[in-house]
Amino acid sequence: MKMGCFMFSAVFWGVIVVVIGLSIISNAFGIKIPIMKIMLGLLFVYMGMSMLTSGFGCKAKCKSFMSDLKVDPSDAKEGEYSVIFGKGEVDLTALLPKQNGEAVKVKTIFGESHIKIDPLKPFRIKIKAVFAGASTPDGNVVSFGEYTYNTEAAKNSENVISVEVSTVFGGVKITDK
Repeated sequence: MKMGCFMFSAVFWGVIVVVIGLSIISNAFGIKIPIMKIMLGLLFVYMGMSMLTSGFGCKAKCKSFMSDLKVDPSDAKEGEYSVIFGKGEVDLTALLPKQNGEAVKVKTIFGESHIKIDPLKPFRIKIKAVFAGASTPDGNVVSFGEYTYNTEAAKNSENVISVEVSTVFGGVKITDK
């Protein structure tokens, strides 16, 4: 189960409703339960278990856990790159646009990533951030929420290079050459 999908699953919301229900019942009997601490603890336990069992949806040699990840332009391809408790540099300047191509995914959790793109190529970068900082070449910074950045070439092109950037408690800097 991927981390992004977990937040929208029935299991996640079921646990939230049960914890809130137990808190309401216990408050009626004078027992105080710290809901936020319990939910934060459960989130950390889930993230830890996912890391130990090779979770977060990483399929190949794309994961950096407590280390550095460096992806050169010649190595860059469609796929998924994850930086967890580490630092990553992903150079996507050599990618070419494809019709209906798969998106390149860069995930940063409790880490720092630097993504390089070519401003002359049609890049469409969808950024999702939660308690993070993701900066784009146009000067925008996303801390919480979603933002889509398009290069000038992407505004007039049907074939684009799709990049999905997700960051949780981390930092991502997207720069052009």
